[in-house]
Amino acid sequence: MAPYSAHHGDSNYSYMKNHWVQLTGPNGQTCYGQVEDAGPSSGSLYHDAAYVFGSNNARPVNKQFSGDPSQGAGTDVSPALNGCLGFSDLDGDNDHVSWRFVDRSAVPAGPWLTVETTSQVNQ
Repeated sequence: MAPYSAHHGDSNYSYMKNHWVQLTGPNGQTCYGQVEDAGPSSGSLYHDAAYVFGSNNARPVNKQFSGDPSQGAGTDVSPALNGCLGFSDLDGDNDHVSWRFVDRSAVPAGPWLTVETTSQVNQ
């Protein structure tokens, strides 16, 4: 049995929460963080599998949460990641990142390891 298949149908388990991502910002700096909340939105609006998991640079289906409708939904980052990545504004609509999932073993030492979360969804 695959390690995650036991959670199929478990609304108290998130397949994304706590997973590590590597992000590269407009300043070329690479930073790391953990997914704490996955969205955007809910129900039928959350159907961006091609954007999240695809390999062909698909744009998000949901255009609701972006100041730039040609880009669609975006990534919200903590203020610490915002600074590390070199965003021009705290809530900037024009800053872009490249990102990918990484295993915890691939995360180098850095301030991102100061707080590491393991809790699951609280409903």
